[in-house]
Amino acid sequence: MNSMENQWLHPKRDELRGRVFQDEYDLIEEIIEGMEHRGEQGNFEVERFAFN
Repeated sequence: MNSMENQWLHPKRDELRGRVFQDEYDLIEEIIEGMEHRGEQGNFEVERFAFN
């Protein structure tokens, strides 16, 4: 497992487990919030990229 996959497992396991989302937008918002929270805990900057 590469380090990005390992980083994804933490929010998936710790913050999203057992949650039901109304639509994809709610899920995306929660993922963003979880990644920002992990960045704050780890004292590193989190950036988002938009791909077309």
